[in-house]
Amino acid sequence: MRLFKAFFNKRHTYDEDGGVQKRIDRNAPKSIVSENIIVFECVFSTVALADDIPIEHGIYTLSARLRDGAVRGEYKMRTRHDAGEQFLFRESHSFMKKLQHIVKTYDFAKYNGIEYSVSGLPDMYGARIHIGYASGESIYASDNQSNFLSIEAMTELVELFLSQKKTIIN
Repeated sequence: MRLFKAFFNKRHTYDEDGGVQKRIDRNAPKSIVSENIIVFECVFSTVALADDIPIEHGIYTLSARLRDGAVRGEYKMRTRHDAGEQFLFRESHSFMKKLQHIVKTYDFAKYNGIEYSVSGLPDMYGARIHIGYASGESIYASDNQSNFLSIEAMTELVELFLSQKKTIIN
């Protein structure tokens, strides 16, 4: 009986494989007034999704930052089997307007303030977004177990970033 009680009284920590950390910021706004994105960071995986999706299965890292009237961005994609593709680009501020259209169309703000993490998982399941606005507003959400972004939203993001291959910088 002592062994039974000792097992169930043991404190399990987040650091153990399978440990779960869930935080919800109930004060995080679910709508954003500003439409002027200055920082966009998005990481998501399509590795564990069904075979019939319109984009390649991989882990995508998409980022863009508006500074001095110009956008500097980066596209990275890697599969489970190879290095994938990576490039940097420079674009006008209109790129951020296109990003905002996607963010608003697919209501990324509804995920704001949700953070869910399962210790020990590889990086091929979830999604993370961070979007900063000139007004000081922001959207942040993260889940390393399940990708919360829709296939349509991911496809539009990938297509927008891939369209910047023509403006590659070194």
